[in-house]
Amino acid sequence: MGTMKRLFFTFLLILIYGGCASLENPEHPSGLVIIETRPDKETAMTKQNLLHLAQVYDLSPFLFTKRVMISSESKATAKPILTLGTEEAEAPKLLLANFLGLELDWWLSTKKELEDAALAQLRKIYPKVPQAEALAAHRELLLSFLKMRALEFYLGKVEARLVMQEISKKMKPTRWADTQVLRQDNSVQKVVETIGLYPPALR
Repeated sequence: MGTMKRLFFTFLLILIYGGCASLENPEHPSGLVIIETRPDKETAMTKQNLLHLAQVYDLSPFLFTKRVMISSESKATAKPILTLGTEEAEAPKLLLANFLGLELDWWLSTKKELEDAALAQLRKIYPKVPQAEALAAHRELLLSFLKMRALEFYLGKVEARLVMQEISKKMKPTRWADTQVLRQDNSVQKVVETIGLYPPALR
């Protein structure tokens, strides 16, 4: 390979790896590695606020996966890579709730046997759920309960409830799972305790 070609490929590699590094923060003390897909103002703000939350709160008890993708074009999802949207870019507490919910979703998917046992009990307790939510209603109920407990871990019961109420108001229509948790129905808590499905920080 000629000298000019070697220089060209070296320069190209610097651009590629340099560009990737600019979208991540592998040295952040929290251990979070955040990737912005198609960076824009909203992804940058969401990333900044998430890193700020990681400084204000010790999120380590709920970092079941540390690789996070932020996209203005994708819906929030836990797997295969935890992905945040940018809807809560300017609402840190809602961002905290969404992030904790996704981390718990990721964690729950690693506890399949316990999850199945809990869902079997919840289906007996709540045999009727809204038709539109039927396929995932009981799992969402479980996740909503765990998210509320995680928010209480950081914000206290009063503030956690206010955040959950705000989330519920933003959902159109309001999710059945969130409504049950806000009613402070103890049935889910009893199932989680019986099955032993609390993550370590909430035991």
